[in-house]
Amino acid sequence: MNEAGSRTLGEVLYDIRTNKLKLSLRKASDLVGISHNYLNLLEKGIDPRNQRPIQATPEILKRLSEGYDYPYSELLSLGGFMIEHEETSNKVNLKEILQGSKQVTFEDKELNSKEKRKIIDIIKVLLS
Repeated sequence: MNEAGSRTLGEVLYDIRTNKLKLSLRKASDLVGISHNYLNLLEKGIDPRNQRPIQATPEILKRLSEGYDYPYSELLSLGGFMIEHEETSNKVNLKEILQGSKQVTFEDKELNSKEKRKIIDIIKVLLS
């Protein structure tokens, strides 16, 4: 199960924006580069004009992933897109692993989210 559990894309986006980033709708939309009206529709998940579900494109999900610092693969999955399984790829995105919901261990010690964020910060310094 992903970090989002059984929540919808809209619920996850709203949670990240309000609880993790503590941003208003307008500030978050500026950060991501989409209109605040469109972000609001994505969070609600339904177009109020026709009561149909809102479908974000992979490009919009990529912007959200980068702006919200959230794994792109999880947003793709929540958005209903097929994603390549890790077993079929030779590449591993360490940042996505550390930000994902799976438990990460080092020498039999489970890392908590604070420790995972510290590792990401250390890697960023090492690579800069």
